[in-house]
Amino acid sequence: GLSILSRIAVNIDAVMGSNKEAAVTAVTLVLLVAITLVTYRPVYLADPNQPEWDYLWDDGGNFYQNKHLSPLSIDNIVWALKDGTIHSVYEPVSLVIKMILYAAIPRLFGITSIDAKMLRLINLSAHLVNVCIVFLVGKSLLVAANDYEFYEARIKGLIVLKEERLRALSRPSSSSTETEHSDVSAWLTDAKKALERLEIHQYIGVLGCWLGTALFAAHPLQAQLIGWASCMSYFFACTFALLSYWHYIRHRVQMRQWRRSKREVVGVDCKGIQRPKKGTGKKAKRAFSAGSEAETFVMTRNKFASLVFYVLATFSKAPAIVLPGLFVITDVFVFSAPCGVHPRGRDILNDSLETQLKIGIG
Repeated sequence: GLSILSRIAVNIDAVMGSNKEAAVTAVTLVLLVAITLVTYRPVYLADPNQPEWDYLWDDGGNFYQNKHLSPLSIDNIVWALKDGTIHSVYEPVSLVIKMILYAAIPRLFGITSIDAKMLRLINLSAHLVNVCIVFLVGKSLLVAANDYEFYEARIKGLIVLKEERLRALSRPSSSSTETEHSDVSAWLTDAKKALERLEIHQYIGVLGCWLGTALFAAHPLQAQLIGWASCMSYFFACTFALLSYWHYIRHRVQMRQWRRSKREVVGVDCKGIQRPKKGTGKKAKRAFSAGSEAETFVMTRNKFASLVFYVLATFSKAPAIVLPGLFVITDVFVFSAPCGVHPRGRDILNDSLETQLKIGIG
């Protein structure tokens, strides 16, 4: 089975070349969108055997009886932010987005007003957006949890060193033994196989992300959210919550990379405390300070973006308030080893590489 997957990975490399990751992502998203559209085709395809879409339960208070949704004005926006409570639920961000939709959609599609069917189409469109974001966030989490980029860079760096060593041993003037030459050659073979296994591991992970996202896209529970117009706020909250989580993952990944890079110039332990190394020159320290400022800005930017999207999600629909709990779970199970490689990644490497990879990893 491993050899078959290896051949598939090689074929994908040959067909897609350097843009294979973007191509795989694009194809995956297209398939997910297609599955979603086929699953919920009654929303946009007319069926003579089914009645027309109509309003349900509390749709009146949320839409056609809500005089504040149109026109889009400062007074209505102020009302949404200050007193925007529908059926005892305060969701000002969702109300403002609905106002924008009520103003924009009739102009874009040349219709007089938004009816019950158009509301379902908005829900379906929002669900399609969330499906794509779920896959991208899941893929980011997969890469972060298994530390693929660090492993790949580390193995390739060691391969370069070993290849230089092998060339040195192959020179006529070298006094190396045949055993030493064969040991280096065997190590290089194992390392290249490890890279193949690493790539296969990534493809399997992407397949898992795709299957999980497909389940999210076509799950029967989604039929209620799409078919019930008043559930529109849940889609908005989901979008903002996913974006908040994605920026949080990016922040934690950059924090892990920062801690690793700074240990090379100024010692930084696993708690992020700077401990200057002996013999560190002033020039290196100045470079460290300049680099720290730039990298700290990037990390702070992602952290701030995560906070902004979290606030938007919470004021779109209250259940999003539990999102920080997911941050804690992610810290415990994904970023629990900030200065080193997470143990879950080591099962894809053999024992001969294990010793080499411990060099410089901490």
